[in-house]
Order: sequence, then structure tokens, then C-alpha cells
Amino acid sequence: MKKEKVFIDWSTIEFLVDQLTTQIRKSGKQYDAVVGVLRGGLVPAVMLSHRLDLPMIVARPTSQLGESENLLFVDEIYDTGATINALKARHPSSDFAVLYHNSDLTPLKFYGTKQLLNKWLVFPWEIE
Repeated sequence: MKKEKVFIDWSTIEFLVDQLTTQIRKSGKQYDAVVGVLRGGLVPAVMLSHRLDLPMIVARPTSQLGESENLLFVDEIYDTGATINALKARHPSSDFAVLYHNSDLTPLKFYGTKQLLNKWLVFPWEIE
């Protein structure tokens, strides 16, 4: 069965990135870089890297990055957990931030909103 599509607008993205920025700053943790996870995590990662004044790295879910333990991985959605779990296995001491967090999964440290993800989310950068 196909999931109903929900189109996310840019103002919602801005709001969620602002939520993440506030959470990250309140945590007091210092990061060496923001890591944008290909492909959906790139846009929110760029936005966060500007707001937090941090350099940005691009990574695939299968990437093994250097020795830094102070990386903040960013993706647009934590739906099934496959992408983030693959990255956590390679970078166990790093933190993860997402715009949308499936409420059925183990909580991440930073998220814009947590809800049951029973619809197909279409982000503004995915619209042709």
C-alpha cells in the first residue's frame, strides 16, 4: 500500500532547523564539524553548519570518517533507522540530528519533531 504524500515547505524546514540549533546550543557540546548525510541530510546540514559556524563534511551512510569523536551527523529523517544505525556502528561516540524522528524508534539526542511517520514526507529539495 502506498503511503499518502505530505509536502513539507521551506518555512517548516527553517523552523525545524531552528529547533535543532537551539537544542544543540543548549547541550553545550562542542563539535568539530557537521556531517551532512547524502542525500537528504545535505540541505539541513548546510543550514546547521551556518547557524553553528562549523565546517561541513559530506558522507555516505557507509562512510568511515577520521578519528574525531566530535562529529554531528545530520539527516532529514529517522524513519527505519537503517542509515543512522549504519553510521552509529562506525562512529559510536558521535551525535545525530534529524528534522523528523519516527516516534517508534529509540530516541536520538537532537530532533526537530518526533511523530509517527506513517506518511511519505516530500521535502522541498525533492520537488521537481
